[in-house]
Amino acid sequence: MKKLLIFKGGGYDGCIWEWNALVFENGQLADKQLVSGRYGEQALAAVQELSVFRGVRELIREEFNSRQENTNPFLIRTNVQWETFCKEWNAGFVRTTAKAADRGCRCDRCGKFFDPEEVYHTGYRGNGGIGVQFDDNKCRECADLEHSDYIAEQWPRLRLTERVEAIQRANREWCSGVSVFAARRDAMPPIPADCVWENDLY
Repeated sequence: MKKLLIFKGGGYDGCIWEWNALVFENGQLADKQLVSGRYGEQALAAVQELSVFRGVRELIREEFNSRQENTNPFLIRTNVQWETFCKEWNAGFVRTTAKAADRGCRCDRCGKFFDPEEVYHTGYRGNGGIGVQFDDNKCRECADLEHSDYIAEQWPRLRLTERVEAIQRANREWCSGVSVFAARRDAMPPIPADCVWENDLY
């Protein structure tokens, strides 16, 4: 199992820092690394000089505590630590790290682990600066269920023309056989939610 060291490294232009990850396999640095900016590159260079994994966390702490406050590297060696990381860190960084480490990515809705390529983000927001961060990690089934629940809640608020168009689309694309007169009811008819609005996945 690959080990990971998560730490505050360099940021993009205009950012002070962002999360970085060093990936280790059999005590050596793996091919894929997630570092950015000057601090991240310095950390990678410093670790490359070490011959063993032991002492890496202390090296990172010493290297960056002099420059940044509250730098406390997080070492991931066990499945429990990985699960904590999946719950606590930014969803986009978790998914990217899972790809680099060949680990499963946790769905925030059902709690199961999936290949990172089978995990999607369903929303995003500003991070308080110039960046944007994803809100969640969801498997396709959970993302679709969440989307369906949301559409069912929004159905009574839609204009009659929007409801008719959604039913017509469902009949055309899915052969749903739902009468357009069902558009007059506030309860959503049995049509796919994507016929109302497509699910935005990132």
